[in-house]
Amino acid sequence: METAEAISLANAERNFGPEATALLDEALAKVPNHQRALWFRGIAALQSGDAAGAVARWEALLPQVDAATAEALREQIDGARRMAGLPPAEAAVETPATPPAAASRTLQVTLEADPADLATLPPQAVLFVFARNAEAAGPPVAAKRIPAARLPLTVTLSDEDRLMPTATLSATPKVEVSARFARSGTVQPEAGDLVAAPVVVEVANAGPIRLRLAPSETPTDAARAPTFGP
Repeated sequence: METAEAISLANAERNFGPEATALLDEALAKVPNHQRALWFRGIAALQSGDAAGAVARWEALLPQVDAATAEALREQIDGARRMAGLPPAEAAVETPATPPAAASRTLQVTLEADPADLATLPPQAVLFVFARNAEAAGPPVAAKRIPAARLPLTVTLSDEDRLMPTATLSATPKVEVSARFARSGTVQPEAGDLVAAPVVVEVANAGPIRLRLAPSETPTDAARAPTFGP
């Protein structure tokens, strides 16, 4: 699962491609109701032109998510149904009752680094900025991939930057925010990447966040930063 996600994130268009799609199929063969696998497999199907396949995966996911997530997911399903030439869903699938969704929230993150350190990065280096749930394992609730980034730079993380519909920034009380300037341009860490120490904030009342990136001595120094999975 994590390998499939990493392949997508390493692609500029976030395409899964045949290799990652096969990994997702393998995960679903073992756990047919796996939420992340169903979501990603639907995306992969849509990317390959199989809108009906996307509908099948996302409609299987729909009964498993909360009401707020289901509303957003239905919009994706409706769009995929139109693309596939399928009629609109006859009725909404019931979802568990949940409290009203939190208002959309954002985080303002300013990134900086020593110019001498930035000068050591190759042209293919890519900046990754992300927020994780600080109180639970899992993929980031918001992430950005910024090729050819020039620091200092201020970015905004929001629900639009979510990686899956079941985990959003607005619904996460406390997050760990960090960043990595990856020399290889992929999510796999390596020595010499510029890495920012994580900052933990409460999303509801977080002010501007400032991160300073510095070289990592070994790949394991950056292990927490780039892993887009549990």
